[in-house]
Amino acid sequence: MKADKNGGDNHISRIADIVGLNASTLRFWEKENLIRFERNSDNNYRRPSFQNLLQVWDILMFRSLGIPIAEIKSCFDADIATLLNLLDKSESATERRIRELEASLSRIAERKSAICRVEELLADEPVVKYVRLPEVRPLDYADKSDMELMIADCTLTGLTMEGADAAPDFVVLRDNPDTDETLCLVGLLAVRTDTQIPLNADALYAAARALGYECGRLTGRYLATATERGIRQDFMEACLEVRPAGNSADNRAF
Repeated sequence: MKADKNGGDNHISRIADIVGLNASTLRFWEKENLIRFERNSDNNYRRPSFQNLLQVWDILMFRSLGIPIAEIKSCFDADIATLLNLLDKSESATERRIRELEASLSRIAERKSAICRVEELLADEPVVKYVRLPEVRPLDYADKSDMELMIADCTLTGLTMEGADAAPDFVVLRDNPDTDETLCLVGLLAVRTDTQIPLNADALYAAARALGYECGRLTGRYLATATERGIRQDFMEACLEVRPAGNSADNRAF
């Protein structure tokens, strides 16, 4: 579009560029009666004024608060007290959104950490070491608090097994820093999501026996769910209680 000798509609484009808008947006706002540009009497080109710049600033501010264009018109008719009340409400809503976003970031970080732990366990062979096992109790699906716990932090749930062929019992876990450490084979347990049948518990028990250990209870802490090799699986960090075969001296394991 050509500009007249005073700048004409090129002023509109420059204003739009400065505030990160298309010139068509400013023209739309004018059509919606949010802005009223003066016109050059010679060629009818828009001629921005100081007041137009203030209007653009106000519209951008109101839009940043999530106020629809249709409602911004009423904002321009508001008195000082009404504007202050509007900003107070917007401030509260924005602070609430910030808290929600911070909580979302925290959940993302926790989930990423759990998934990274799955990757580590997938890449490494099971290892025998002393760990502090959590206290466990049965997971009650009829208990509202247990369901809320799963929603809030599913890594506080898992399973226990009393043997490679035993059916798993799903449990709530509670970490207790005062409990003694127990010798365990630590590895990754995969549970088929649709049947809740462990896919590799026998392999963990076999690995422990191959290293010369007797096996006790297996405790799994939920980490993440994903599809691997076409099978939807719940991945858990498994701690299989062990002790050297034929050695009754180490009573911490059983």
